[in-house]
Amino acid sequence: MDNVRHSRKCGFSNDGVCFHSSAISNNDGEDKEVNAKEYLNQARVINARIQARKDEITRLEAMLLRGISYEGDVGSSTPNSNGNEQIIFKIVELKGLLNHQLLELVEKQTEILATIDRLTEANEIVVLSKRYLQMKAWTTICNEMGYSDARVYQIHKSALDHIDELLNIIVN
Repeated sequence: MDNVRHSRKCGFSNDGVCFHSSAISNNDGEDKEVNAKEYLNQARVINARIQARKDEITRLEAMLLRGISYEGDVGSSTPNSNGNEQIIFKIVELKGLLNHQLLELVEKQTEILATIDRLTEANEIVVLSKRYLQMKAWTTICNEMGYSDARVYQIHKSALDHIDELLNIIVN
């Protein structure tokens, strides 16, 4: 998925407000239009990558603290400075990538928010915002809204249909 390129098309509503549609390019460079769920899930995917990067940084920092890169005889306390340096360089590299991904997440969430804001039904806006921007679980959304699972899923389906309509307006 790292070889995937995202592109945006800007569309304008009747009142002149710009909103975006996304396309995902595969390894062959061909654009594939995404449906509403794929479009909205892009922020969740970026967020998952960020979490994985944070976990890797934490693991490497723990290795440094434990002195895992020491070498020599069993009783030796001579540090393997080259090993530690490599770990430190890797941590710095990962933190740079993490910062880039955080910016990407903010941009994607801003784009998704602009699209969600085009909806007219308040419950649809709430469900999509909680699920795709706040990254909440379905049970949490149901509890917070005071609705059954079935009702929240119904609102979600309706919202996805409306987002698909918005995305199709931009493409066509």
